[in-house]
Amino acid sequence: MPASILAGHPSWHSRLGPHGIYDTVLRWQRFALWMHDQGLDGLNQLTDDVLAAWADHMARQPGARRANVTKDLVALTRLWAFDSASPAPAGMAMPPWNRLGVDDFLPAQARAGRGENSTVLAALCDILACQPNDLIEVQVVNEEVRKTAGGETPGPLPAVRRTSIRRPEGL
Repeated sequence: MPASILAGHPSWHSRLGPHGIYDTVLRWQRFALWMHDQGLDGLNQLTDDVLAAWADHMARQPGARRANVTKDLVALTRLWAFDSASPAPAGMAMPPWNRLGVDDFLPAQARAGRGENSTVLAALCDILACQPNDLIEVQVVNEEVRKTAGGETPGPLPAVRRTSIRRPEGL
């Protein structure tokens, strides 16, 4: 495996299980169809510009999420690593995100005010192929909690309610 892949993001050189391999091959297939639409028919035609155009194409898809586009870019990094390590490499160019960093090739960050919890929720929705409303039941509770200037809460606190995540039907 090329040394540059081993120095990249840890997920780019991790071992894949059957589901990860299947997902990677599906991403390669989608890339191959895009290549065909661009009139490209070999890995040797994949230049920095072509790979950057693919990343831009994926980032501009409706509903594109950073986590999902990252998986597409990692899949192409794996393809480049396999090509580079093969006995007869086709000559695929090193993906520019491997050299320059992946952030510039991803869709914009989520809106301000959305924190780590929404990122985790978005990742769960990607994995389970569902919507947030399939996982969370929202209930409005009209109870006011008053705090003093010292941070102490006068009176009893509202009861703690544990949240359960339910698996969407069919999964």
